[in-house]
Amino acid sequence: MRTFQPIIGALALSMALSMALSMALPAPAFAGIPVGSEWRPVKIGHENLFNTKQRVRFDADNRITGNGGCNGFGGDYTLGGDTIMISQLTMTMMACPGEIMKQERLFLRALGAATHYQRDGTSLVLLDGTGKPVAELIERH
Repeated sequence: MRTFQPIIGALALSMALSMALSMALPAPAFAGIPVGSEWRPVKIGHENLFNTKQRVRFDADNRITGNGGCNGFGGDYTLGGDTIMISQLTMTMMACPGEIMKQERLFLRALGAATHYQRDGTSLVLLDGTGKPVAELIERH
């Protein structure tokens, strides 16, 4: 029985170190925007949005999916630190009333223009290359 004590002690120490390191190591680059999280815009540029169907979801495979308010869309995203690049956006081509189409165009344009982001709890602000906010989103639960 005594021959197992050093092995058990080493195993316990190894597990404790592994747990401590996993808590101390920085999270992966995508941790700033949690994988699988879904966000709803509340402001695009300076325009507040109310009762909108618009949303964007950040999936694990660096894909985004969402709804622009009328049409579904998808694309790719890349995160690094506080930078974001959304590209290869494709969407369905349904027609909706003019105001909805306008908001959809503004939302998709804001996603494509984003180069940086700031996250504060359940709020996500997308910024363009000059640091100007292009969209503010809140996390959907």
